[in-house]
Amino acid sequence: MTVEQHRQQNDRLGALLESAQEVGAFDARGRLTPDCAELAQELYNNALPRLLSMLKDGRIVSAGPLGAVVYLDAEDLDFLAKSKDTRDELALEMISRAFRPFLAKVVDRRRWDSSQSSLSTFFVNRCLLTKGQVLGDWVEHRSNRQDERAAESEGFKAAGQSFDQEDEFLRHVVFQLIQGAPSDVRPILEIVSRGFDIRDAARAMEITENAARNRLYRWRKHIITPKLGRFGKEVLPRGYALVEYLLTDRRSAA
Repeated sequence: MTVEQHRQQNDRLGALLESAQEVGAFDARGRLTPDCAELAQELYNNALPRLLSMLKDGRIVSAGPLGAVVYLDAEDLDFLAKSKDTRDELALEMISRAFRPFLAKVVDRRRWDSSQSSLSTFFVNRCLLTKGQVLGDWVEHRSNRQDERAAESEGFKAAGQSFDQEDEFLRHVVFQLIQGAPSDVRPILEIVSRGFDIRDAARAMEITENAARNRLYRWRKHIITPKLGRFGKEVLPRGYALVEYLLTDRRSAA
């Protein structure tokens, strides 16, 4: 935005604020007055792209007033960078939580110092004050979703895969490895065993495909490869999707 565009934006917001202050933020039924609704729409139009940008590039972690820092791990940030729907949902949630208290403050109580910040920046900062709760709820939801998937896969059995009696040892080897997988990996294997691919597993767990592949890779590298070294890869039956994922690093396909 150029300096002139920024000035025009501030002038427009200032005029809308003055009009809203003359009639108040809310009517007798608690609804936005028409003038305040127009101000709210302009604030929304300015704030949404800024919040979406922060969510996409990770600046959301430290953006905003002092003390508004939140913790997101690498998988959280990776998912936000790649999931437009999630960014839209979180940005809208922050805006919706900020609207009523912000409008009551600047319209009815007239508590905004234009020498400290522009009205649009003041509103974005108010939105960012909600990010701790909004992002915290989102992280908790994703964690619970993954825990539920892990619990569902406790009784893991690969549907559609059968072995005759001569393959008893191979069945034992494969399923011992799978059942011993950690809780963040086992749901991926369980979904793959049903004929779906890693992309489907990632979507179900609300992580990126790359994150799912990295989990499999770390498990394969630190757990599976050392175990296979004791009895050899040749003992594993070929032609099974799960076995192929155990033996092949497919992260480059992400």
